[in-house]
Amino acid sequence: MKITNITRTIIEAEEGKLLVRKSDGWIAGTIVHLGYNYYEAGMPLAEKKLEVPDDYEEIDAPEDYETPVLINQSKRLERMTQLLEEEKKEFKNRGLSAVDMIKHQQFAPKWGVDIKEGDSVVKGDKFTYEGKLYAVLQDHTILAHYEPSINTASLYVEVTPDYNEQGEEMGTIENPIPYEGNMTLEKDKYYIQDGIIYLCFRDTGNPVYHMLKDLIGLYVEIS
Repeated sequence: MKITNITRTIIEAEEGKLLVRKSDGWIAGTIVHLGYNYYEAGMPLAEKKLEVPDDYEEIDAPEDYETPVLINQSKRLERMTQLLEEEKKEFKNRGLSAVDMIKHQQFAPKWGVDIKEGDSVVKGDKFTYEGKLYAVLQDHTILAHYEPSINTASLYVEVTPDYNEQGEEMGTIENPIPYEGNMTLEKDKYYIQDGIIYLCFRDTGNPVYHMLKDLIGLYVEIS
């Protein structure tokens, strides 16, 4: 049998006062049981936060106060902006696949706004430019008129499902796509399973689940 003793901190407002969370203006009422907080400003936090008494302050309770006002909307929006800025800084560290990064690229830094001339960037940084998501290929300082283009292909690569973090095209014989089942195979792309490279000679159209060796002659051939 495992027994765990838990100490809980409770804060209570003085008479005629209310407790308000400083970060987003949420009015908690007259008493708060401190613990882990998973939301701020109506948004889920990337990591849970253990609250402490100093996270709250007292305000005078309105004379007609009956039930807590859910949130101070101005402070909520301020905190939401702060959280979004934090997400931009951590976007590249969230462990997202290329598909998910593209899906959520609105949380990535934006070229010309969050990343500007004179800023230093490092390999692996992500940003958006003209509606597309890009990855930085090498450490450098951003110079004027060197935005992502064919002329800066050594500095930036567009993040697409067909490219890896090194900017190498996936699906070539040099960089075959790892096959793990439940995948749609595309004609003229190379796949690898159990150390064997296969060339797809016909689109499957829909995801397939069989081992590639069982699809020889139907969709693939050994390269």
